[in-house]
Amino acid sequence: MKLVAAIAEVDFESDEFTFNSNSTAEVEITDVNQGPFNMALNFTANSEENLMVVFGIDFYQSVNGELYAMKNGGYNCLAVVAIDKFVAQVDN
Repeated sequence: MKLVAAIAEVDFESDEFTFNSNSTAEVEITDVNQGPFNMALNFTANSEENLMVVFGIDFYQSVNGELYAMKNGGYNCLAVVAIDKFVAQVDN
């Protein structure tokens, strides 16, 4: 499996965004001796844009000693874990 994370600074008015992602190396899911993972995500300090953070898990299958990503959508997961400064505007 591999842990993945990403952050995006989004300007909805101009349709522009910046994006940064990070992931761990593939790790054996049965290895109970895994240490903590450092997954730094860089973004603009004091950003005025909307920030969205996602976190996911990619699963792999070992076939003849090679790891292949399980990309059929039934195994991997991704979730929005944080949103900052998302304010809906109501037009009158």
